[in-house]
Amino acid sequence: MKHLPDLKRLKDHFLEVPLPDAVFQLTTSYLTGLRLSPRERRAAGSFISRLPAGVVRPSFDETNFLNIPLLESKVKEGMARIGLGQGTVAVLLPEMCARVFILNLNSTSVSQKEKEKIVRWRVGKQMLVVPEDARFIFQAFPAGSSERIVVAVGRGVVLQEYEGLFSRCQLAVGNLSLPSLSLVNLLPAADEDVLVVNVEEDSLSFAAVIDSELSLYRQKAFSFDMTPGAPLVQRIGGLLKEVENTMHYLEDKEKKRVRSLWFRSGLPDAGVDIAVELRRLMALTVRETGELVVRDEGNGEKGLLSPLFGQLA
Repeated sequence: MKHLPDLKRLKDHFLEVPLPDAVFQLTTSYLTGLRLSPRERRAAGSFISRLPAGVVRPSFDETNFLNIPLLESKVKEGMARIGLGQGTVAVLLPEMCARVFILNLNSTSVSQKEKEKIVRWRVGKQMLVVPEDARFIFQAFPAGSSERIVVAVGRGVVLQEYEGLFSRCQLAVGNLSLPSLSLVNLLPAADEDVLVVNVEEDSLSFAAVIDSELSLYRQKAFSFDMTPGAPLVQRIGGLLKEVENTMHYLEDKEKKRVRSLWFRSGLPDAGVDIAVELRRLMALTVRETGELVVRDEGNGEKGLLSPLFGQLA
């Protein structure tokens, strides 16, 4: 499958690490894993494991794990299910654990060291307070006569929680990334501009690809209405408003109208087919990221696992 030329292999651009033995994703409600076959660049096994409420509490600043022994047992159970004893892994963090910024740098002639200083200063202007233990990972992409820089920032104390969890299970973490960045990596080549929407139990994120460049990455705390029997308009209204607001912002900023949307739901118990409702309520082409996964899983499982497959693209 041909991929977006300027965004191909986002994980490699960011961290420049070889393909890991497996990819894991942790959220407030589930742990997923995908065993990889590096030689054939294909999936060799997967699992989905539900987590009790309150075990993972995603946060940029505070402790994320409230029951480490249970999480360790879940990781080890998942490893057994996919036949993984040890090795290197990539871990997709909850969106609320990190901040992503997209910066434009007018000059392409500055040194790498000077570029790092500019990135830290520009991010600091947007974050107001940059933690002393902040980790910066960034990659510059050509954008005409300038550069577009995608920056991911996380606190060391938080990232070490995730690294420590897998280390205690005999797994070395070589790549920490975010689900929606991985979904962008999964996108096929297309002439149209697209918006990727990823909803989880505690968060909502958007990634916009305009003219084959990542032009927007937006994250926010979000709670989908899971009230049993609640009117459909009440349940989906908040999500619909956020999608519309983001599209209007893109029209004002990029002077382009996005007509295509890739949707991914991390809500296995939503009780409503959100993609179907978005198609009904919006004048958009709405597709589900599970369509990009060539596997035998059911549609729901493909969607849930799709960020993991982005590490294979």
